[in-house]
Amino acid sequence: MIEFTVRIHWGLLVLAGLLGTVLASLYAVALSTEWGRRVCERRTHWTVIGGHVLMALTMGFVSAPMAGLWLLWSALHGLPLVIRSEVMHWREEERVWGGFGAALRAFGGMGVRDEDAGSDRGGGNGHGPGGAGG
Repeated sequence: MIEFTVRIHWGLLVLAGLLGTVLASLYAVALSTEWGRRVCERRTHWTVIGGHVLMALTMGFVSAPMAGLWLLWSALHGLPLVIRSEVMHWREEERVWGGFGAALRAFGGMGVRDEDAGSDRGGGNGHGPGGAGG
């Protein structure tokens, strides 16, 4: 059994709340930069994790046990969502890059046979028979 008592002084609660508001505002400004917008667009879940860590940090000034329990609870419930997002992102990147590679291979091989292409594997000038310079 876990048991803890939280006694919060109003002054400390107000100061921690103000600190949290200032830090959250600075975080919002950072996420509004070009870099921050890219992160938000590609990996929104990481910005949420950053917000949770920031909240737990300032909550720790009021009650470390309460902040620790809250952060643990957030991690337990958020981890499956983060894993899902990362797997989906990885699959999307694989699909895009796989398709890009296939398109390059198709474009690069259009109408050119290996024996006509010429190469530096020996013999020929690299232009193929009947090609420019050949």
